[in-house]
Amino acid sequence: MYRRFIRDAIYKVIDLPYSHATYATTTKDEPEAEPLSVTSPDSQLISAIRLNDSHAFALLMQRHLQRVLAVSQRIMGNEADADDVTQETFMRFWNYAPKWETGDPAGVRTWLNRVATNLCIDRLRRQRNVPLDEAGEIEDETPNAADTIQKQDRREVFRSLLLKLPPRQRAAIVLAYYEDMTITQVAQAMELTQGAADSLLVRGRKNLRDLLAKRGIKLEEDV
Repeated sequence: MYRRFIRDAIYKVIDLPYSHATYATTTKDEPEAEPLSVTSPDSQLISAIRLNDSHAFALLMQRHLQRVLAVSQRIMGNEADADDVTQETFMRFWNYAPKWETGDPAGVRTWLNRVATNLCIDRLRRQRNVPLDEAGEIEDETPNAADTIQKQDRREVFRSLLLKLPPRQRAAIVLAYYEDMTITQVAQAMELTQGAADSLLVRGRKNLRDLLAKRGIKLEEDV
């Protein structure tokens, strides 16, 4: 569901009116452009956003907000922090749009994921006050309850154990397995080398397997 309250909160901060009659930018020699819509390419929306077009901004948020919100919720583990991260991510995009380079190979999705991921990691670091690369053996304080787990949705168990991982391992797992990103894209989103991103995924998978094994769950897939 599109979180309209996030859009409204962003508008309040950047103090923009909502325009309903937005057209793609054209030159004198070009035919009149079609009105912008949810099917307009990101590049057209960004061109309009550069002109302080709030409708184009709303369309871009409508296209990308759910993914950014999902990434933020999976990394943060709660809706309140995820909503804050999502709002900050799109406000940063609004401010960055005038400097956006057409044909940026990273693309809007990767840029948004990178900002949201870094905001989540920073917030978790402040909350926990622990090293970002802490990756020792993780203790699961929950009693072994394999019989109970069979009555639960294993996805929920997986999500709850995911929150026990160190922030950057958790972020790498979310981007790779929930967002279907390649290792190159994960590295771009987290501003790491491919080797560092791969190392985070290896450690994150190992820690998850260990936690799941303590719950009596053995993963069949390569996670």
